[in-house]
Amino acid sequence: MARLIDADILLQNFDDMEPYEEYESEHDLWLDMRMEVIHAPTITPPPITGDTSDGCHTFNELYHHRAVLFSVVCNEQPDIAWKSKRHHDGTMYDGMFIVGINTPEGQATYHYYIDPYWELFRIKELEYAPEWDGHTPDEAIRRIGTLTQPNEWVSVEDALPEREKLVIVCVGGEVTVDTRLRSKTGIIGDWAIHQSRADSITHWMPLPEPPDSRPPEGEENA
Repeated sequence: MARLIDADILLQNFDDMEPYEEYESEHDLWLDMRMEVIHAPTITPPPITGDTSDGCHTFNELYHHRAVLFSVVCNEQPDIAWKSKRHHDGTMYDGMFIVGINTPEGQATYHYYIDPYWELFRIKELEYAPEWDGHTPDEAIRRIGTLTQPNEWVSVEDALPEREKLVIVCVGGEVTVDTRLRSKTGIIGDWAIHQSRADSITHWMPLPEPPDSRPPEGEENA
């Protein structure tokens, strides 16, 4: 394959060149130089493999990092995560399995090699994976981002929690828990525990999820 870019550069700058004495015309010089470029050996780039690096990490390293990080996401929320060695239609890539998590905006899934990543995901195994909803890689990572709950106080002036749902509250500068009553009455106020100090509740936030107390997969009956 000719290095045409070099030929283009020569052509662009040819008007500024002076012919050598051994050439009878500029045209002969142009033909000779063009043939040299056309027949010059092509520089073949090295093949792209898992060991190809961007200067910081190889593809293999980034693949491994993605697997470990996604396993943390799935293992932290096992109720909405799953893995399967078969797609919904019974197919699967050789030596691989699919892992998914159901976000508020839909699925987020990845494929990994069974060895060594199957045991890394301590989540329920399905015989068949749910049918792919058409999400792209960009949509998958955006959906995963929706699983992070903001660890920020919400002002009662901006929003209030659902009724009868226990939340963390800030009462007069102190942190405790409380829940809004089923309905507000003018006699006891809007909060169950701090009825007399309801006006002192300035902020609230959701309770964190409890830790996963289930035994690792395969040890349930040990």
